[in-house]
Amino acid sequence: MAVLALAAAGCATVPTSGRVQPARAGIGQVQEYPQLIAVPPRPGWSQKQIVSGFLHASATFADGHAIARMYLAPPLSTTWHPGWAATVVAEQPQINIAAPRSVHIVGGGPATSVAHVNITGQRLATLTDNGQYQTSSGSQVYHFTLVRTDGRWRIRSLPSTTTLLLTKPDFVKVYQAHNLYFFGPTGTLLVPDPVFVPQQATDTDLARGLVTALLDEPQGWLSGATRTRFPAGTRLRSVKINGSSAVVNLAGAAAKASQAVREDMAAQLVWTLTSSSYSPSAIQSVQLEINGRGQRFQEHQDYSQLVPARPASGRLYLVSSNGVSALSGSTLRPVPGLDYSFSAIAVSPQGSRFAGVVASGKRTSTVYSGALTKAIHLVPRQLNGGTCTSLSFDSRGDIWAAAGKYLWMLPPGKGAAVPVVSRLLASQTITDLRVAPDGVRVAMIIRNQNGASQVAIGAVTRNGAQLSIGPTVAVGAGIPDPAELAWYNAYNILVLAQPGPGARLYEVPVNGGAPGRIQAVPGTISITTNGAEITAATDLGRLVTSSGPDEPWQPVTDGRAPAYPG
Repeated sequence: MAVLALAAAGCATVPTSGRVQPARAGIGQVQEYPQLIAVPPRPGWSQKQIVSGFLHASATFADGHAIARMYLAPPLSTTWHPGWAATVVAEQPQINIAAPRSVHIVGGGPATSVAHVNITGQRLATLTDNGQYQTSSGSQVYHFTLVRTDGRWRIRSLPSTTTLLLTKPDFVKVYQAHNLYFFGPTGTLLVPDPVFVPQQATDTDLARGLVTALLDEPQGWLSGATRTRFPAGTRLRSVKINGSSAVVNLAGAAAKASQAVREDMAAQLVWTLTSSSYSPSAIQSVQLEINGRGQRFQEHQDYSQLVPARPASGRLYLVSSNGVSALSGSTLRPVPGLDYSFSAIAVSPQGSRFAGVVASGKRTSTVYSGALTKAIHLVPRQLNGGTCTSLSFDSRGDIWAAAGKYLWMLPPGKGAAVPVVSRLLASQTITDLRVAPDGVRVAMIIRNQNGASQVAIGAVTRNGAQLSIGPTVAVGAGIPDPAELAWYNAYNILVLAQPGPGARLYEVPVNGGAPGRIQAVPGTISITTNGAEITAATDLGRLVTSSGPDEPWQPVTDGRAPAYPG
């Protein structure tokens, strides 16, 4: 862990002398996180070694980057206060050093040597100050200025005083994926906000950072679509870890909050601190205190209903030669009243409503929808402006449709389709769209004018009758030619790429992490999942299913355009 790719020599990061000292341990902590080994600058180090040592030391958050500050010249050594923000570069950036020159510092005094060090790196991602990971690409130069003081080189200016510069290996070792949880617009469901946070020395430090983030309104792509229930002016007094329990003590405006608001605050705390969506959590229960007075300890299951999961229904719907059929177990039955040649279908999360699309012209499609009752009555609604390529229900029962450059929301019943405002460029189209079970997050495949496609995540904002999808965040970096997607669970989506003989299937975390490859059946052209089983349609008109990402595929029946509820 101590090896830095930038280091000119091993002595830049690994201590070579000194007595063995016991590491400090927290009292009553469940877990202590290993920190990267960082050493202070040594006499005689070159400019290159100073910059290399600083970059590695800045990846250690212990004691407020105390070791990294030793590489900085005053006043930067005391004013430098980086947060979570970081720029992530490839493993081996290039270091170029300009010849030192003597200059007179403003304010008089003897001449001093100044050196300029440029690091040219392949930018891979950026991390915002609130922990949101955004893939990025391109070569970039980062400039450092060093001065020679008392015979030692120290850094006088940085590329950024608020953003860390980290290599990919250091970032992976130091930052952890977590979720903050905020309430959706109805106040009845929690929506995960995926963030990367630095590993602190202990669980207490980690929990304190997560709780602090909950006190403010969500930032980035979820801004405006979700909200916190912590009243403005709430202060965090302390976070204590006792065994597997966390005690969060708040003050300020929280003292005037109603009991209902306190329950919502507790729900956000419990889900944020105990969730094991990306890795096991050492915290199993949380007690909320207001000015030292606490409620009972609450656990994850106390608020399990607030984060909806995909409905693991055993019923699969598909399009066959005679219309739509439903497969329950091994029994396949046609659904009366759905004898249309649908190109895509969708079923509501509760399994009670149906929608299907039929192309009715070059730039026109008709969406048929209705309740799945014994006597099905479908209501046709026409969409103009482009061929409808995908349908998706949200938790309200609304239907979302992507049609070329346009997005539409079709309310239940006979109401007219409502246009959805997006921030797409004029040259971009949405070829596939799926709404998450929480009804707020939307996964999309966006195609650019040059034919390249990317997977993106956005959020639905409702402002009266106006609907919009705000800024999007790219996920699934490196997936070639993504074509179709489905929500696997609250934290991951399945993405089908290069449909046909060379089909590829990926499980993609929505936090921006690396996608995982799943073995796909050659010829796969469509996918769906209920969060447990994955069903794929092939170009031979067959459906196959798998009980998990690592499980074998089994033949099911003939058909196409499969869809589970949700």
